[in-house]
Amino acid sequence: MLNVIFDVDGTLVDSDAMDGNLFFQAVRDVLGAVTFREDWTEYPHVSDAGILADVLQDNGFTQGAGLEQKVRDRFGALISDALSDAPCQALPGATEVTARLAKRPGTALGVATGGWGHTARAKLVSAGFQTADWTIASSDDHHERTGIMSSCLARLPEKGESTVYFGDGMWDLKACEDLGWAFVGVGPQLNSVAPVWIEHFADCDLEQVLRAALDHRP
Repeated sequence: MLNVIFDVDGTLVDSDAMDGNLFFQAVRDVLGAVTFREDWTEYPHVSDAGILADVLQDNGFTQGAGLEQKVRDRFGALISDALSDAPCQALPGATEVTARLAKRPGTALGVATGGWGHTARAKLVSAGFQTADWTIASSDDHHERTGIMSSCLARLPEKGESTVYFGDGMWDLKACEDLGWAFVGVGPQLNSVAPVWIEHFADCDLEQVLRAALDHRP
């Protein structure tokens, strides 16, 4: 039995730019003219909940005052409006690969995203993924990337001894190293960085990629 788990933004759907812009807009809509750190990598936990916690702390707001839920709700509304104007696009071949994995014998399929669950599902459905039976863990489950990923693994109805994770960020690679998971880098950010890398899923030899990832696991 093999566990195959995916990130969402930049891995399954081409949504990084939209997601980042609307997240910061939602924060400012609720909190006002707050300041942000220069780069995502300056936040220790690159997840919606983790970044928001640091934004609140950096700008002198009190944690647990209901602001997190207000930002979460506002972000969901902004994503919904954006998707109604322009549906999210799947990365080339991603819907076909996930559909194949869902039917692959001895495979447990899951999603572990640093985004909140309601926006992740909205983007996946908009992009044409059939997510009804997917196990999805998100920033609603934990603020740390490893916590989100471990939550997904724990909730898989059946799971194997080995896990392969597909992600597009350095934080995904680091989390897999911490967890001892095999990793496949997706997209330009991890080219020449990840030991196993694909540009996208079109014309991807899935079985070869999975074997290579397992051969390079920590």
